[in-house]
Amino acid sequence: MKEAQDKTAQAEKTLKKYVWGSAGIGLFPIPFVDLVAVTALQLKLIHALAALYEVKFSEHRSRALLSALLGSGTSIVHAPKLAGAFKLLPVSAPLAMLSCSGLNAATTYAVGKVFILHFATGGTLLDFDPKAMQEYFFEQFSAQAVSAEAADSAAPTSYAGIKP
Repeated sequence: MKEAQDKTAQAEKTLKKYVWGSAGIGLFPIPFVDLVAVTALQLKLIHALAALYEVKFSEHRSRALLSALLGSGTSIVHAPKLAGAFKLLPVSAPLAMLSCSGLNAATTYAVGKVFILHFATGGTLLDFDPKAMQEYFFEQFSAQAVSAEAADSAAPTSYAGIKP
């Protein structure tokens, strides 16, 4: 039991590191390059979690599972692309970079939580069912997005109602 708790704590620590990394990638100013980078980072996350849980890793299989998992939510997958396109416009670039950063972090968090749950319950990459994990993925993504939105709304406002 203690070993399982230690693995879970280590998995959460690993996930946090990758979530911060994906948020940083969202700040990259060139659109679509960040999508390639965050996908690579998510594959590295799956690799790190597989190593922690002593699951045989396959990059090809992981890429297919990641695509299947993210492909289920077209709005989630395409939102960073659309936000990234706004990086090209000087007026909207700062807001687009922050949006991409938040979307990348929330998506990476949800991907990590899905694979932590799967690996912790004895699953492997061969028996991973993306359709069965979609609901959990969306719960985790929504929870992360809502917590970010709540933190944003909790920010102090000036007398004019404009957030600093």
